[in-house]
Amino acid sequence: MLYTTLFPDEGNCELWTEIVAYCGSHGRPTATADAWIAAIARQSGIPVVAIGCKDHEAVEDLGLIPIE
Repeated sequence: MLYTTLFPDEGNCELWTEIVAYCGSHGRPTATADAWIAAIARQSGIPVVAIGCKDHEAVEDLGLIPIE
């Protein structure tokens, strides 16, 4: 199995803050872990693959691939 570990950096921390603030101000608060996943995916330009994408729908410019 091949995979890449993506670690947060300063830019990712800024994105995390923006995502948490945006979702909260639009009535869609997000869990801490979901915000980290979204921030790393958005910064890296990769989509989030998830069962039930409701946790990530409020995040702008985030590619979502639902698993059913």
